[in-house]
Amino acid sequence: MVKIIKIRKGLLIFFLVFTWLYSVWFQAWQNLPFPPKIQEAKAAAPTYFGSSSNPADNGTGADFATYAITPPTDMLSGDLVVMIGVEQVSVNPGIALGATGGQSWSDQVLTSVNDMTIALYWAQYNGTWATDPSLSFGSQSGTQPVVAIMHAFRPASVGSGGWVLDTAFAGGAEASASPTVVSGITPVKRDTVSLAGWAIPNASTWSALSGAGWATTGLAQYRNTSGSDQSATFAHQLQGAPAATGNVSKVPSTAAAGVSFIQAWSFQFASTVALNSPEDATTTADTTPDLVFTGTDLNSDTIEYNVQIATSSTSFGGIDTFYFDGSDVVATDGGTDWFTVTNADDGSISTSASTSKGSLGSTSALTIQGTNVAGSGSITQVRARVYGNGSTDDPTNNTLVTEIYDDTQANLLGTITNTNFSADWSSYVTLSAPPGGWDFTKVQALESLSYGTDGGSGDVRVNLFRVEIEVTSTGSPLVSASSTQHTGFSGGASHPYASGAQVTYTVQDALADDTYYWRVAAIDPSGTNTYGAWSETRSFTISAVTASVSITSDGWVEYGVVPLSASKDTTQLTDTQTVQNNGSVTERFNIKTSNATSSGSTWTLGSATGTINVFTHEFATSSGWVKFAATDTYQTLVEGVGQDSSKNFDLRVGVPSSVSDYEQKTIYITIQAIQQ
Repeated sequence: MVKIIKIRKGLLIFFLVFTWLYSVWFQAWQNLPFPPKIQEAKAAAPTYFGSSSNPADNGTGADFATYAITPPTDMLSGDLVVMIGVEQVSVNPGIALGATGGQSWSDQVLTSVNDMTIALYWAQYNGTWATDPSLSFGSQSGTQPVVAIMHAFRPASVGSGGWVLDTAFAGGAEASASPTVVSGITPVKRDTVSLAGWAIPNASTWSALSGAGWATTGLAQYRNTSGSDQSATFAHQLQGAPAATGNVSKVPSTAAAGVSFIQAWSFQFASTVALNSPEDATTTADTTPDLVFTGTDLNSDTIEYNVQIATSSTSFGGIDTFYFDGSDVVATDGGTDWFTVTNADDGSISTSASTSKGSLGSTSALTIQGTNVAGSGSITQVRARVYGNGSTDDPTNNTLVTEIYDDTQANLLGTITNTNFSADWSSYVTLSAPPGGWDFTKVQALESLSYGTDGGSGDVRVNLFRVEIEVTSTGSPLVSASSTQHTGFSGGASHPYASGAQVTYTVQDALADDTYYWRVAAIDPSGTNTYGAWSETRSFTISAVTASVSITSDGWVEYGVVPLSASKDTTQLTDTQTVQNNGSVTERFNIKTSNATSSGSTWTLGSATGTINVFTHEFATSSGWVKFAATDTYQTLVEGVGQDSSKNFDLRVGVPSSVSDYEQKTIYITIQAIQQ
């Protein structure tokens, strides 16, 4: 007989979780799907959309007048608009841009020779015609025929990006000939519109277009029979890839010396970025995670990247636009002079005001308090502009004036004037900072005062449609990494990266436990050389995960007195032990045993009990008994234990066949948990 053998409550004294040795940390972005192959989108040649003119072909119209052009219907934002003025004069032609129509036009390019002038402006349509754009023709000696012409072209894919000048305006004299030939050009970039034009001082019709790839633009000709007549005609070539256009020619019904030009534009798509992994709201223990994304450039230009990581989704900064809200219109004494509107963004606020300025809140001026601004970060600049017009009764003298004040109404921050007699945007005015500097609360509390001035006498009528506030803020991203300046980028054959290549940015400095937000922007240095829109913003959370285990039973096995060469287990004792996963990951439980120790001799672990002081020790779950093979060596107890799940196990001890003493023995069991 032997004395009792105990497994003391020290059974779980050593719940050691060797995370760095046993891979219990999450792998980054656990269980990600294999990324699909990215199909690179390809651009194609732009298309011709439409044309219009004033006057119409074979009409009449002379100098010292402004000619508005009604744009083709159903234009889309991103369309290329070319506006051309033709006049039968070659000395001081005096062609100028009139109403902008709400667009930002290029500077004028002009060729003037052989008693003919062609002046050209171009713009990228912003999606809204504030009014019909116009060209003005200065006074000339005699009656000089004029015509204002518009041609519109559409990019292959309407979206982010823009038109850029590909080859410069080349204009000059065109000899009297039939046919008349314009020398071709070779565009530099993809996705181009090449436009050629001719103008002569007679009312010729034009025919016999010649030149591979060229097509007549708009009508066959644009004639004007005022004065001594004139005629203009145009042709275009559309290319998806750069190549020589070849020469283009047309035949006038009556040959005459005149003027011609050729110019090309390219639509450069802004590079876009799709985020691949991690998925939004992913949790990871990796403190230097991999952020994976794919950039696409429809012009097939190579791409560079900027990756930003911030601790909040509003910490990135940028440029935001806000509008005064028409519901905050303030006019004292009942506001009898004001139109009532519900929203300044899509309504009209009008006033018939005295030439006296009045004051904030008075009925001789329009006051709007409060903008719909929201944001965070450090504001570096605030600009304002208005959309409206002065009186149509006296456009020379009447002006719409808007003053912007802080919420104290004591500090004038900027004055905006709009002298257009047809509704249009004013120029931007940079506002002075209020006392204490800008913040978003102060922007939200801005007040505007609008009124009309009259250079003549009497009352004036002005119209105010929108007051826009543009806020530039810096934000404070934690990481702003450029692929041209920082390490951590990989993917693709080389940098800059090919369009469609999957790129990885590995965070370089370890991040603390927190939630982070990330986004990516791309730039095509050989294309627009301008960053495109930011990608979507995703979040990820870093949480240092350690496996954890606890004993939920008593943790103590009292075997009692066990005869030599006999065995006893916890099922006989009704003392099955239970361990629980207290971690946040699925775990594997491992188990190890010690030798049996006492103040006397030590029993050593063996595979059988036929030798003095050699004992056996076994464990079991639901799959049978397993012998401990060696002391202080972990063996698998159970796998796949989910979070908060528990597992039962039993122990069995085999007593030696002979012993050196009969002292009570103690055996220690250690359970280890690791991430599975």
